[in-house]
Amino acid sequence: EGKLFGGHILPGFIADETQRVFVGSSGIPALREAQNFIRVVLRYARNNGIAFDAATRAVDFGSGWGRYTRFMLKYIHPNNLYGLEVNAPMVEHCRKSFGMANFIKVESLPPCDLRDNLVDLVFGYSVFSHLAPHCADAWIEEFARIMRPGGLLLMTTQGRSFIDYCRNIRESGNRSHPWYISLSKAFADTEQAYRDYDAGQFLHYGEGQYGGTYGESLIPRGYVEKAWLKDFELVDFVDDRA
Repeated sequence: EGKLFGGHILPGFIADETQRVFVGSSGIPALREAQNFIRVVLRYARNNGIAFDAATRAVDFGSGWGRYTRFMLKYIHPNNLYGLEVNAPMVEHCRKSFGMANFIKVESLPPCDLRDNLVDLVFGYSVFSHLAPHCADAWIEEFARIMRPGGLLLMTTQGRSFIDYCRNIRESGNRSHPWYISLSKAFADTEQAYRDYDAGQFLHYGEGQYGGTYGESLIPRGYVEKAWLKDFELVDFVDDRA
């Protein structure tokens, strides 16, 4: 559970092994990865008119054990910070650890329990890199509903080079981790995958997880421009792992 310090709750941590199950690392390396992403979020938010004042509201989509949400406590009032998460035990962990009830259990597909035009900022790390096309499209529509005009949506997905990454896993024979076993099957026709990506197609490989909504996904700029700009305008698209 969280600890009281200077009148504020400092969020606690789950066990290292559970951290690794969710994000692939734990402790300081996991927090450094989170810190790097939050720096990107803050830069884009400030450059696009997010004030970070007493009224600013933000959503951590796929909040997990709260490693990104904890960084945002410096910039967003706890009452205005929300976590949306499909895993019920992680929602309960965060509610206890953060001492706040704004962590909300959601299903794989929307809707969520937030009202229309509520939030200014929605961010998510390594969530859209797994969502199936129909699931990703549905959440984009849901974000348009809950966000105020002028709000900013910022999500990561896998880049074009992930196609080669899967091929390298396949050719290496490395099956030391369940994720590698899945990756060895993903985008098996490498050249066709590159052609589809460059043509603006949403690439997804899944094995039925979470009712067919989860797997490995690559979302090119062409798909964003074709499918997601009914309610949004595209501020930037960055394919750079750094």
